[in-house]
Amino acid sequence: MAFRVGIQRSIEGLSHGYSLLEIVFALAISFLVAGVAIPRGQWILDQARLSTAATRVCSLLLQARAGAVHEDQRWVLSLDSGPHESGVLRVMAGGAPRLVLRIPPDVQLQMNAASRIIFNRRGSSENATIFLQNAAGVKRVVINQRGRVRVW
Repeated sequence: MAFRVGIQRSIEGLSHGYSLLEIVFALAISFLVAGVAIPRGQWILDQARLSTAATRVCSLLLQARAGAVHEDQRWVLSLDSGPHESGVLRVMAGGAPRLVLRIPPDVQLQMNAASRIIFNRRGSSENATIFLQNAAGVKRVVINQRGRVRVW
């Protein structure tokens, strides 16, 4: 019983709340963590935008190849980039537009081919590479002669 009374007295002697020094240290640590995390978070968002754009370009190319085989006609993918657009990929078949993909403004798009890729009736194509670039890096979408598409 005497042991419990001693504990009770020591607990009553403690002050409640935090001192100004403890609050300043807690704020300094939280600002330090935020200062490190915010730039890293922006890089992660840029990387996600770049990966999403590369995946969408790959999907568009696969749809164009499948459409060329299914309809037994050539499908042509072209890159339109103007002063107000960072990049728009258009797929035409038989003179009619079939698919359109707009690239986000923070992602630059370039092609090593003559700004167009042709998928033939059997799904074959010419070799081409589409480069996507932003602050996080570069992704490549590669099309080989058989019409196979890969993201690197």
